[in-house]
Amino acid sequence: MEDKNNVDSEYNISDDILDSTARFMFNVFNSKSGNYCKGFDELLMSGGGGNSMFVNCWTKPSGYFIKVRISGEAEKKLFEFGYDDINSAPHEFKHNNAKGAEKRIKNGKHLHLDHNPGNVKVLQLIREKCRSYDTNLEYEEIIKDLKNYLKNIQTLDWITVEQDDKRTYGDPQHTKSEKNMMPHDERDALLNDTWKDL
Repeated sequence: MEDKNNVDSEYNISDDILDSTARFMFNVFNSKSGNYCKGFDELLMSGGGGNSMFVNCWTKPSGYFIKVRISGEAEKKLFEFGYDDINSAPHEFKHNNAKGAEKRIKNGKHLHLDHNPGNVKVLQLIREKCRSYDTNLEYEEIIKDLKNYLKNIQTLDWITVEQDDKRTYGDPQHTKSEKNMMPHDERDALLNDTWKDL
């Protein structure tokens, strides 16, 4: 993937990919072309990361334009281990396929990069937004509004592995499924932390 911050004067890949993503999503989900049978719609919206039917059509392009943040707890963890910022922490501090905080920490992983809200929830929100537009609006007017919506629909959050457990696993207040479908502000409220844009 190209560096989203590497922008020359004639070509801004972040803006171009955002524009193309808005056009693509609207073409897939608008009320005229996006009336699929229930079974197909469920397949289209199902999760599963790399095994999903459609999730990567959002996750790959959105990496160019959604905001990246770090939680206060994650920043404390960096400093506790002697790192100045997220870029100075080694790969294994941030990446490991183990599940759950305990196993991740045993493998040296202390921070996790989390989509907030989850990608399936984001696709549902995009579908609803695309189908909500007045069909009398000009296409370019719709795309302009949708671009602004897509830029702010999700963040990519550096959080501690313990915070990821809080966001991911069921507890006495919420099931795992409920947490998966929470919007951005509710998932933030689960952690009750401060955030810094990166």
